[in-house]
Amino acid sequence: MAEFLGTQLDYIFFFYGLAFILLGAACFTIQDHDPAGLPWRLLAAFGIAHGVNEWLQLLALSIGDAPAFALLRLILMAASYVLLLEFARLGAIRLGGKAPGRWIYGLLVLLIALGVVMGGLDAANAVARYALGLPGGVGAGLVFARLSRGLSGSKRRWVISMGAGLALYGISTGVIVPAAPFWPASVLNHDAFFRATGMPIQLLRGLLACWMAFSLWAFGQQKILLAMASPVYAGKLYKRSIWTFVPLLVGILGLGWGLTEYLGRMSQQEIQSGVRERLGLLVSRLRIVTTTADNVAKSMAESPWVLPVLSGGGEHTRDEANTVADLSMGAAGGDGIAYLMDGSGTVLASSNRGKSDSLMGKNYSFRPYFREAIAGKAAYYYALGVTTSERGYYASHPVRDKAGRIAGVAVIKKPLDPIGSDLRGIEHAFLIAPQGVVFLASDPDMLFKTLWPLPAETQLTLTRSRQFGNLRYAPLLEQEIVDGAWIVFQGERHYAGRRDSGHDGWSFVVLKIPRAIAASRLFGITITLLFALLTVIYFMRMERMRHDKIVLEQQLELEERARKLDLQASTDPLTGIFNRLKFNQELAAEMARSARYKIPLALVMYDIDHFKAVNDTHGHHAGDRVLTGLCRIVACHLRQTDVLARWGGEEFMILSPNCDARQAFELAEKLRRLIAEFVFDEVGAVTCSFGVAQFQEGDTAETLTSRADAAMYAAKQNGRNQAVRYEPAPAQSTATG
Repeated sequence: MAEFLGTQLDYIFFFYGLAFILLGAACFTIQDHDPAGLPWRLLAAFGIAHGVNEWLQLLALSIGDAPAFALLRLILMAASYVLLLEFARLGAIRLGGKAPGRWIYGLLVLLIALGVVMGGLDAANAVARYALGLPGGVGAGLVFARLSRGLSGSKRRWVISMGAGLALYGISTGVIVPAAPFWPASVLNHDAFFRATGMPIQLLRGLLACWMAFSLWAFGQQKILLAMASPVYAGKLYKRSIWTFVPLLVGILGLGWGLTEYLGRMSQQEIQSGVRERLGLLVSRLRIVTTTADNVAKSMAESPWVLPVLSGGGEHTRDEANTVADLSMGAAGGDGIAYLMDGSGTVLASSNRGKSDSLMGKNYSFRPYFREAIAGKAAYYYALGVTTSERGYYASHPVRDKAGRIAGVAVIKKPLDPIGSDLRGIEHAFLIAPQGVVFLASDPDMLFKTLWPLPAETQLTLTRSRQFGNLRYAPLLEQEIVDGAWIVFQGERHYAGRRDSGHDGWSFVVLKIPRAIAASRLFGITITLLFALLTVIYFMRMERMRHDKIVLEQQLELEERARKLDLQASTDPLTGIFNRLKFNQELAAEMARSARYKIPLALVMYDIDHFKAVNDTHGHHAGDRVLTGLCRIVACHLRQTDVLARWGGEEFMILSPNCDARQAFELAEKLRRLIAEFVFDEVGAVTCSFGVAQFQEGDTAETLTSRADAAMYAAKQNGRNQAVRYEPAPAQSTATG
């Protein structure tokens, strides 16, 4: 489980940051209904800044880090803690308590700067948490505890829950810090917590952040519902919000995690497949080289022209042996060296004779490939050339006389630098000896280093053998590489592939940074974020619409009582908006004004799609409630200068002075979307079709309304739930329903 959670840090950071963003949004909502209370804007700014910082941590984890980026995150984290501490300070003062002045921040920032100088960014991170995060979280928790004394019921419970969450968060963020070179950060840190619990501390903080966000959101809902002064409807709204919003958001996060994990696993399989394919190609390339060398060495050893020189023949026998060496080198591909050694290990014939690095007359009896071949066994050897300092593969084969006695050794050396060049196109690739010594590498700086620790006796043996020249024994890894393992190499996580070359433990290793995995998981997280934000925005909008509905109902009720007699003559008795008579009066006045002052005037006509089916299915009372609810929705989104009227049945008119056809069309589109998204309690969703026309010189009321009616009819004909703007020739419509 611990290993699995360790691979989910990116999603944990995403979840962590989202919870704090929601916390900030909840604070802004409370601020609107409690302007004289606690400094909610400071707590909101803390939540948003800290949430953004966690998302920056996610980016650093996914796409890589840099010193400047780490410094930016440190500054943002410290700033968020300052906001939290200032909330605690001002909150304590507003609730009648005492707190130090703002001078305290100068000392705390000085401590953080000292941490940077003394121990770098990691030390400064730990100091910032000690100096700002811990007192800020605990102090803010105490402020909420003090606030709860004056509350009762569910509001008090949610405030206590918020305070407890903040205090625990302050402890978790201000005590469990990144590892730093001083006590207690050297003992009590992220790594120690993970080893002790099997859980990343970021997961615990993310859960606490979620707890705080929900507690504050619930407390804010209580304040909003109290302000509505509609207890029955408010209670229903509160329960509906909890039992709809919370499960939906949790479901989106769960599905998002599943999508992220699926995309990550797909990329991981692609990386593993790519590493296996690359290893297969490298092994095949090496086997071509080594098999060729083995076969040519055997052929050279079996040539009848090499025995005379090994038997002590004259100069002409040496020339014949040299010719065989030349031909053998040609058969081996032309690069490398072919040479013949006698029983003592001295080179008698060579393909590189006459060159500055000629092997002629040199003795290589100390080489294992000679000792094995002179003992009667075909041998091979990977080593750094003693004379050439060139990395090569040595294939040796015993030369036997007619009686079967071993007279000498034939050797083919093939340089491996071409294969080393092939490796350079790979991120991290090595040909390693059984002991873990890097013989070929994509990075030349890695040559002749050891990948994992070697015993002292092995180091001594390798040094004496001169097989690899001057070795560097500082290991690059803590343990031997296993095929298919995930390892940390040069500070980054890599997927390791290892394939045996077929030569007693010699193997190729390819290390791959899983950037594609991180990118795929980041893509899944981004999709989840978009859906989560859309869900939050949708529910905030729906709550606002419900709130506006209640406010509008109360406003209409008051206005109806104050102007009942006057409204009876000019308003529709069912919906409370202007009736047709009043609309005609307003239309005539605005047309005259538009003609006189040359200002635009637009008319929007709309009706409810399939309204007869609503009445037939749900009854006329339900249909009436749809009409009144629809009018409230539209009225909330009109200007004071706009005129809304019921034209007849389910048809309505909107008169928009100082508004041209394009602006009226945008208004119609906006209203169309709002109506389509609204859900009526009994009926569900309904849609409307809109027609838009602009007043033209010479228009009468009949011609203007006829054009709007024609545009609305076109919207009906095109499939309903559309807005159509009347154009003389040709008609142009835009449908998004």
